[in-house]
Amino acid sequence: ETVIKKDGALLFRYEGRESICGMEVIGEDVYTLGQNCDGDGFVFRKNGEPLVSRKEAYVLGNLQNESDTLCFSFCEQVMTAEGMIERYYNVMNGCVDQLAVHQDIGRVWDTIVHKGRVIYLASLTGTMSTVIVDGGKTYYLSMPRPDSRIISGRLFSAGDFVVIDLLYVTSDMLRLNILWLGKMVLNTFAPGSSVSAISTTGD
Repeated sequence: ETVIKKDGALLFRYEGRESICGMEVIGEDVYTLGQNCDGDGFVFRKNGEPLVSRKEAYVLGNLQNESDTLCFSFCEQVMTAEGMIERYYNVMNGCVDQLAVHQDIGRVWDTIVHKGRVIYLASLTGTMSTVIVDGGKTYYLSMPRPDSRIISGRLFSAGDFVVIDLLYVTSDMLRLNILWLGKMVLNTFAPGSSVSAISTTGD
């Protein structure tokens, strides 16, 4: 069972164990994005009632509030005649749309809606290049070392800019965490360090 409370008072509860990976309050309504604790799958709820759910999928990034428009993305693995493929989707206020990714994209790490545009962070097929795709334009992010490969990535909206949080690993297993503000490196953390949370403002 999953229980949501406010100041110790019960708001709502529902069956199933969910790990809450996003929560937003708009007016009197509470929206939650929960992943199944027992395996794949997620449910996006309003006051405990399901709006969007998938049994064979996982959430990318965070639940985002873009001017009271709630957005998130997820990946669904589908078996085809060519083998297992990954399809990516955006959800905006409960409406699900498949993300049209370029053919050279190997994996999408996160998506974000920024000023009405869908932006996604991805790795290219057959290379260790990391790119940002924004409105059909592709921007390459410089790697900390030539032998670096991304192992996780997140996008955050910060006013006019997008903050990019990337965790890399090198061939000698050194972990490197770097923050970008747009296409500019904002901070490079000491080897072995990692960012656990990010809070952004409009400034």
